[in-house]
Amino acid sequence: MTGEALLGVTFEFLSNGDFWINVGVLATTYGVFALGIQLNIGTTGIFNFGQAGFMAVGSYTMGILVVKSGASFWLAVLAGLGTAAAAAILVGLPSLRLRADYFAISTLAFSEIVRYIADNWDGLTGGNLGLFGYTDTWTEASIRIDGWLGHLGIEPHFLLPLLVVNVALLFVLAAFVALLVRSPWGRVLNAIREDEDAARALGKNTFVYKLQSLSLAAGLAAIAGYMLAINISILSPANFDPVLTAYGYVIVILGGLGSYFGVVVGSFFLMYAGGFSVNVLTLLALVLAIGIVVDDAIIVLENIWAKIESGLAPLQVEPEAPAVEPGAPVGVSVEARAPDWGPAAGRRVSAELISEDGRAVSRAEGVADEDGNVRLALVPPGPGAYKIVARGDGARAETATAAVAVRGAGPEDADAAPRPELLSAIAEATGGRSDALPGGGLPQLQLADPEVVEIGRRRAVPVWDRWWTVAALAATLAAEWVLRRRWGYA
Repeated sequence: MTGEALLGVTFEFLSNGDFWINVGVLATTYGVFALGIQLNIGTTGIFNFGQAGFMAVGSYTMGILVVKSGASFWLAVLAGLGTAAAAAILVGLPSLRLRADYFAISTLAFSEIVRYIADNWDGLTGGNLGLFGYTDTWTEASIRIDGWLGHLGIEPHFLLPLLVVNVALLFVLAAFVALLVRSPWGRVLNAIREDEDAARALGKNTFVYKLQSLSLAAGLAAIAGYMLAINISILSPANFDPVLTAYGYVIVILGGLGSYFGVVVGSFFLMYAGGFSVNVLTLLALVLAIGIVVDDAIIVLENIWAKIESGLAPLQVEPEAPAVEPGAPVGVSVEARAPDWGPAAGRRVSAELISEDGRAVSRAEGVADEDGNVRLALVPPGPGAYKIVARGDGARAETATAAVAVRGAGPEDADAAPRPELLSAIAEATGGRSDALPGGGLPQLQLADPEVVEIGRRRAVPVWDRWWTVAALAATLAAEWVLRRRWGYA
């Protein structure tokens, strides 16, 4: 009995080169599409469910300019990028101020509005009949690419030139976005993802950064739209269904949040797995959901245990105010515990105020009362960000740290008060430090790790690093083959 008879499927398509080229074109298209989603959810932390809408805006702008106005294809491509980015700004201006779930609903509504407009505006978009006739420039370029490939001994295939261009674009754009998120601009996006209040307290206009992230994602969606439009040679509203955005999120989950290389791998994995069976895509979504729930449950338990450990710490320190005016003392509350975790009455405790260059600029000490509490006052020499270090005496000479800011004359957010526990968490998690803004304003975070900002335990984990997800996926494939063999399930 042959393997094909045993599994109840035919593998003739595996030897069809045109089939795999077409799958590769779709994989690269979805990969570029998912890069924008990764930038939004994986780096910035905003839930953009309107990526298919931005894709449609860019594609239809290009098609309409070429077909209806006779514009140059390349100029129309640039115009489509600008239109998609402008649409993102128009959508983001009112909706980015909403809560995360309401913003997601707003972007999804925008996507559906764009699709219904394209469906009903027959005179401009062609409606259900579609818009075509914009591929002449690409056809000429495709012939030239076929000629270059022929010089390399590669046989011509219908979609091979498009696959070559798409693969090059996917890798270039993935590398570009990955480098961009390692820049100071990208580090701010990481900080916004982890805690927007902390990023705002550090002097950043988080709304503008989120708007920029959404606009860049819309531009990437427009490029993916061009790939799709050239592949199918016709623009129809049915090609921009919101399910495209769902597939983009599956790719991001497969590759791991924040991993742009993972997007490339995830897009090829998803499309080539789909080449075997459409059912795999549906079952894969369920498998991924289970894997995410398990992973999040582990993270929650780890965070709970971390908080329990923090509550049992023998020494805790907290400033009475997160920020003070220049010349005002910094009030500090220290709680000391005995070896049996009860109050350490009579224990001597000292506290120092450490400047950004590591110097101790003020020191005070006191004795814990019957409840184990000590109140101390430290005097900062001037505006800036400071670290408070508390120390206990005796054999158990533990230390505890906190952060405090002294307001200066800086114009940005002069009345905002940074939360010291967040400043400490960011600095501890990233190995970074705080630098005063020009003019002595509030502290501005400088990150030592440009790739990830982590407060707590959450990190980007590619789905194949979770053994239970890989095992479940393998079981899914095996179960489908059994169903095909036994009941002819398709």
